[in-house]
Amino acid sequence: MNGTLTIQFLSDTSFSMPASRDTTVDTDVALDAPGLPIVPGKTLHGLLRDTWLMLGDPAPKDGEALLGTPRSNDAEGKLRIGTARVTDSVVRGYISAALTRGETGGGGNPLPESALPKAFLATRFLTAQDRESGSPKTETLRLVRVVPAGAQLQACLTVRGELKQTERELLLLLCNLTRHAGLDRNRGLGHVKLSVVWEEAKALPKLPNAPITATATHFLPLRLMLTEPALLTSSELDANSRISRDYIPGSAVRGAVAALLEASGADDPLLHSLLASGNVRWLNAYPAWQGKRGLPVPITARRDKDATKEYDSEAKPADEIERLLSDIPDLQQGGQRTGLGAAFQAWNGRSWERAHSERVSQTHQTRDRETGVTRQNGVSTVYVYEALAEDQEFIGGIALPEGDTVLEAALGALLQRGPLFLGRSSKSQYGGLPTVEVGKGSSYEPGVPEPQGLSKDEAFVVRLTSDVLVRNKHGQHDPYALKQILEDQFKDKATVTNIGVKVATARGYSRLWRNEYPGVPAAAMGSVALCTATTAISADELTTLQAKPLGERVAEGFGCWAILPLPEEGRLDIAQEKEKEAHREPSSPEPELLIQAQRRLYTRRLKALLAQHAIDLAGKASNPPPPSTTQRLRTALRGEDWDVTLKKWLSGSREERLKETAYKKLESCRLGGKKLSVWLVELLAKEDNWPQFDFDTQERLRYRLVSEAKSVQLWAETKRVLRRHYLDTLLSRLAKVAQEESK
Repeated sequence: MNGTLTIQFLSDTSFSMPASRDTTVDTDVALDAPGLPIVPGKTLHGLLRDTWLMLGDPAPKDGEALLGTPRSNDAEGKLRIGTARVTDSVVRGYISAALTRGETGGGGNPLPESALPKAFLATRFLTAQDRESGSPKTETLRLVRVVPAGAQLQACLTVRGELKQTERELLLLLCNLTRHAGLDRNRGLGHVKLSVVWEEAKALPKLPNAPITATATHFLPLRLMLTEPALLTSSELDANSRISRDYIPGSAVRGAVAALLEASGADDPLLHSLLASGNVRWLNAYPAWQGKRGLPVPITARRDKDATKEYDSEAKPADEIERLLSDIPDLQQGGQRTGLGAAFQAWNGRSWERAHSERVSQTHQTRDRETGVTRQNGVSTVYVYEALAEDQEFIGGIALPEGDTVLEAALGALLQRGPLFLGRSSKSQYGGLPTVEVGKGSSYEPGVPEPQGLSKDEAFVVRLTSDVLVRNKHGQHDPYALKQILEDQFKDKATVTNIGVKVATARGYSRLWRNEYPGVPAAAMGSVALCTATTAISADELTTLQAKPLGERVAEGFGCWAILPLPEEGRLDIAQEKEKEAHREPSSPEPELLIQAQRRLYTRRLKALLAQHAIDLAGKASNPPPPSTTQRLRTALRGEDWDVTLKKWLSGSREERLKETAYKKLESCRLGGKKLSVWLVELLAKEDNWPQFDFDTQERLRYRLVSEAKSVQLWAETKRVLRRHYLDTLLSRLAKVAQEESK
């Protein structure tokens, strides 16, 4: 059962983050990777729980079933709340286009990443009050960043099982009663409104009790676009930090699907077919490059630190498979070898391209459940998570029996129903929460080049595309038994000449016992073997061979391998990493949220530019009027009809104009080659057509979030609104110049 929780900000609100990215503010708002505001799901869960606990004693019994038992790590509730974020795809599309503008296929400079918080957030100055005098307390002034009133964020709701009617009514009551959130609620911040909408659950297709038997394997590409950070750890070496893998293991996808099946109330045949039968394998999801699935870089891929050698340089790294082919003295006695700096590569149809993932770091604090403080027994409880960042695409795969269309349809319906929660801490702003797309199937693993036939005595390479768990003849896990396993797989069709194996440790995690399985040695992904065909092997035979997994735990993504032709001259060239492709702007009109963000960003930038321009212009003025005259003009700027008042003072009738003495002071001042009175009258006359400044085009394009036409309109509107600010700064500076000259 899924739903959406909408949080609407009726006033400025601040949900602080543990570690601020911006040191210019004292309290920052929680942000996602691009820089948009978020509200962590753990925070929203805590707000609803606090409201439930304040309902009275005893609290409603359905609250424990919904939200879990307070101060308990075991009795968790049915409800899982995701991170509330900006979910409008049009807004995010314009932001992606702005951030990649100027890259390949783009025009103009990319938007600075530091500009997004300034566009979507505002700042407020706060201070403590001295209780005796009522005046601001010394040394308490602080700058707080807030989400402006009118913003709206949405979070995904997931329920394990079904909600009773009384539990639904309780959740609705808690949302209606939760009216304030975040920091500084007693200072006018944090007025919010929560609402819930539930989705209609679609029934999953029924499967026959007898599974279909098939001899061939069908591979379905599985595209996962993360909308939240995902924490997929392999071990716990540091008690105060967790570092995610740089890919999504198939076991994590399989476990997320198992949890989804349980929450969906799927029937036993579907559970058995997807999880227990062994007929369905969940492949690792690797980083994508322009829609292509990446594969692990072979462990033999090395480059020489001496970039002067022609055969191997920084610009063109090579696969050192020559060491497996022969003993070349230059290679054996050469300089030091090092890695390529890339863990994955994607096949573009002609060559290999680099693919990589990105991590985001987040600092957290644990709190004492009794007192709420962030320290326990005098020991700091601060810890750091380095998780896979959101807005990244990973491509995995699902291997299932060919021809089982009913199972394929049920699987597609289940994944579209979602959501999937990947990895650890999925109930506190992690879990990935990916959008899932099942692609068109094929007879070979996604990302692997289409198999080509081999002639007799032709050399080729076997590369492991995942870790492989194999045992030797004594029954113990031995990565170097890979050679014998491959020879048994090929039988009389090929022989294994040499192998290059890297040893990894295969682990697992039991959610039932909350404990890791013992680690066992495995042949790491990227390990290679040099083979020779003893007979001609057709492309269909190669497809059938590499579709059969090697070793154990194949349902979790272990045991995948690919048959590849030998690289030319024994080296595999990887193209240099290219610039990011520029995202195209959406064709849809800009939402109001984006227009307001653009106005806010242009206002901040224009205020600084116009103020600097006014200061520079005032510094060039000759014979500036006395401060009394300029201050008199500034008083007109305080009224609503300030422009009408100034026009009367400067060019109205004799009764409306300034006194003769003051007016002569303005005429004696020269600004921009004109009398100050004339300069002001001309400026006020250009109400709808402000003069163009040198910085206009460059700054407008640099900080553009919306379409070109809309940005021109908003830039002109913002300049028109800031005329008063410009004149106020100019007159203030003229007064200071006059004071300095009088001294």
